[in-house]
Amino acid sequence: MMSLRQRLLMFLLLPLIPLSAFLIGMIYWAIGSATRESYDRVLEGSALAIADRVVLEGGSLVVDLPYAALQMLTNSAEDRVFYSVQKWPSGEVVTGYRNLPAPVFGETDTILQEIDFRGEPMRMIAIRDEALSYSASQEFVVLIAETLGQRTNVLQRYLRYAILAFVIGVLVIGLLTLYAVNLGLRPLRTLAEAVSQRSERDLRAIRRPVPPEGQPLVDEINKLFGRLEKTLNSHRHFVSNTAHQLRTPLAELKTELEVNTMEGSAPDVPALSKRIDHLAHLVEQMMLLSRVGVQPSSSDDTFRALNLEALAQQAVADWSLRAYRAGVDLGL
Repeated sequence: MMSLRQRLLMFLLLPLIPLSAFLIGMIYWAIGSATRESYDRVLEGSALAIADRVVLEGGSLVVDLPYAALQMLTNSAEDRVFYSVQKWPSGEVVTGYRNLPAPVFGETDTILQEIDFRGEPMRMIAIRDEALSYSASQEFVVLIAETLGQRTNVLQRYLRYAILAFVIGVLVIGLLTLYAVNLGLRPLRTLAEAVSQRSERDLRAIRRPVPPEGQPLVDEINKLFGRLEKTLNSHRHFVSNTAHQLRTPLAELKTELEVNTMEGSAPDVPALSKRIDHLAHLVEQMMLLSRVGVQPSSSDDTFRALNLEALAQQAVADWSLRAYRAGVDLGL
């Protein structure tokens, strides 16, 4: 059977397993969302910087790629970046890489989506804008696609940090829980030590302070001690009385036998028999008390319903013939 300490630890710590799995999943989702949002803002800033430098000159789109955009597009040693400026909706490439997937715009002029380009998964942003001149206008699209290496590495790094911090937190919680359980069970251990140090004759009530949850147990132990003390006192009183009652008849019997021996007279057999019967009765009472003393003092199995009428009728039937011979009127 599991100890109370083991049960408390199990009920307190086992729920941490599914809770930990849930929280790690939430941490992964939160870090992934934050990382994706951060890198998406960089992509959007680069695309807007390029779109601001697209002008319409002589009916043609001219792109003066800004240094800031170039720096943002080339600051990662782990990823490759592909960009393209295209006329819209014809898709004619003005500058940049060809064959980037054509975006499908909805109600907004900015799209962020996952694509597969040259056999690699990428994150792409598409911004639709319009270049104006005094006499004409031309819509265009700026596309920037970036591989996911740095995003994945950052996500994994921060996730490792988060899991490490979470594991440390769980260990701290586990140690605090273990300490709290041991601290909570300390009064019970103190009570057990106090009881174990008592002698078998020390039946005084326990007066040690215990938590409210343990007070009923202490009260029942004190009641048990009280019942045991009453039982032992009754035994002592009975044994003392019995010893006194046995000592006197035995002394008389011994004296009478000595007198008869010295005088050479025959002993009074009926008187001796009566005294011996009295001694046998006392011995029988002591044996009965010893048997009763080892039985439970209050148990539902000790007592049972008894039909006194049937018992009396059976006793009369058993003794009626002997009573008739002795001239005794035995009846109910």
